[in-house]
Amino acid sequence: MNEKTRTAGIVIGSILGLAALLYLGGVLGQLLDHYQIWLEQGGMAGQTAIAPINWSPFACYREAFRLSGLKSIGILLLAGGLIFAYVKLHDRFGSKNNDPRGFSISKDGTYGTASWMGEKELKEVLEIRPIEKADGIILGEKSGSAICLPVNTRLNRHIAVFGASGTMKSRGVIRPALFNIIKRGESAIITDSKGELYSDTAELFRKNGYEVRVFNLVNPEHGDSWNCMSDLNGDTLLAQVLTNVIIGNTSEGKGDHFWDNGEGNLLKALVLYVALDRTRSPESKNLPAVYQLLVQNSERQLTAIFEKLPLDHPARAPFNLFAQASDTVRSGIVLGLGTRLQVLQNETVCRILGRSDIELTAPGRRKCAYFVVLSDQDATMAFLSSLFFSFLFIKLVRYADSTPQMRCAVPVNLILDEFNNIGKLGGAADGSDFTRTLSVIRSRAIYVMLAVQSLGQLQNRYPNNLWSEIIGNCDIQLMLGCTDDVSAEYFSARSGDMSIEINSTMTVQKTIAVAQVIPQYRQTQGQGKRRLLTPDEVLRLPNEEMLVIIRGHNILKLNKLDYTRLPMAKEIIRTSIMDYHPEPVIIPEPEMEFVPPPMEEKEIPDPPSKRKRRSLYSSAQPPSDF
Repeated sequence: MNEKTRTAGIVIGSILGLAALLYLGGVLGQLLDHYQIWLEQGGMAGQTAIAPINWSPFACYREAFRLSGLKSIGILLLAGGLIFAYVKLHDRFGSKNNDPRGFSISKDGTYGTASWMGEKELKEVLEIRPIEKADGIILGEKSGSAICLPVNTRLNRHIAVFGASGTMKSRGVIRPALFNIIKRGESAIITDSKGELYSDTAELFRKNGYEVRVFNLVNPEHGDSWNCMSDLNGDTLLAQVLTNVIIGNTSEGKGDHFWDNGEGNLLKALVLYVALDRTRSPESKNLPAVYQLLVQNSERQLTAIFEKLPLDHPARAPFNLFAQASDTVRSGIVLGLGTRLQVLQNETVCRILGRSDIELTAPGRRKCAYFVVLSDQDATMAFLSSLFFSFLFIKLVRYADSTPQMRCAVPVNLILDEFNNIGKLGGAADGSDFTRTLSVIRSRAIYVMLAVQSLGQLQNRYPNNLWSEIIGNCDIQLMLGCTDDVSAEYFSARSGDMSIEINSTMTVQKTIAVAQVIPQYRQTQGQGKRRLLTPDEVLRLPNEEMLVIIRGHNILKLNKLDYTRLPMAKEIIRTSIMDYHPEPVIIPEPEMEFVPPPMEEKEIPDPPSKRKRRSLYSSAQPPSDF
């Protein structure tokens, strides 16, 4: 019934509208005819007046079909069309803009002023360069040109990349970044879970004069060695970092602070004991030696060894804390620590930790490319990758602070793909050391690009809002595509709120009488707000597009730039990481001189028979009279 009423209303309304148009056309036609006759009779100078209009419907309809009437109808239609066009175009060129997504944007900004980055703003913060001439940090492509972050930008150059599998993190962001690092002559330290980045870029680095090293935690026989204890040199702070990283990355779940602290004290004591043993060669001061000291001696034998050390020996304090536990607890601590370090039972792992082919400060002094191959299947070796990067940050910052310029001579770029597979970085148990490091390394010419598959991954690895501090220290954030609600909600919120026009129309139909059959409409206008991008719009981001969030600027949408479109892609010579064999390097041996403790000056020389006896301080074996 309602549909029939509506149809009848439309038909009747059309008939009435046509009748009104013909009537008005006839009236206006009469006026034009009478005006023309009045002009022919002299107009104002004549003695005649304009003839009156006949308002009779029959006269008006008859006049409407004459030439003057048809002209009048045309004039009326043209005027109506102009009025309609003005009303429609006023929304576009007046106080609001039409968005392709089906709503009107208000310029008043009552509820928010978020918008897409315009051309003027883009040129102020980024570079628009031909693809073949781009030398900055390539973010994406727009209208056939590369959009780059300038090298001398006032932003901190830390970049957080978010993208699910298959969103071109490696093809569209990481490889272009490596190509331009080579162009600029900067150092690069790259995590490579599949060995693909090494395969594509290793020969390019070598061709351009880079020292290429591989720390391979998947196939250690195809990688260089790194002895983490060679960087201690008696530094108790680094020993504490080493201990915390191992304990923090070998704990299951939240762990137990009681057992973690006990095992940490024992491990620190063993590390300092081996590191400060002046009878050992530098090559034998390593984690495998620490593990052997632990497993080849019982808890009582270890106690006997450490009781022979001078009271002010750095290893005594942590061991004394361990020794205060009961016999049962001490045995449990020894067993627990041995379980944590059981990866050192592998002979190949012991080999890559037995000597140092990799120098951590070298990237800050000369052009280097270090590839750290991580496992994306399990976290067994995660504590070694975490140790590597934790020590790397400490050593590079110390080197930079030792230079007159207070920065690395060669800028260092850390490309941390699959960042969550590295493990917790830094000595703090909660991972907060990395957030502090990230906020201060920019001034030392050390820059970080970290890539994760989703925000949820980062939140799980760095809980308690540490994840927020990490991405808060990244002035550039790239969203390549996501499938999870957490990432979608975050980037929707980061896009900001905008003011929009709200139009509502209400139809009133009271009866079906002829007088009421034409619907009555009530229209209201107002303002509301919505996010520039809703979460579902972030989830539906096309695979060829990406979002760029820059501190202090509107959000930018770009197309992804595949690395094969860059000129350097033609120079790629692929090589397998399985063909890599470590090259011997000559690293100056550290001084083996041990600074004796102050109390040694007061010691009375032992009799000749006792001086020839081997010191317990220099041996991991228990005393013969035990």
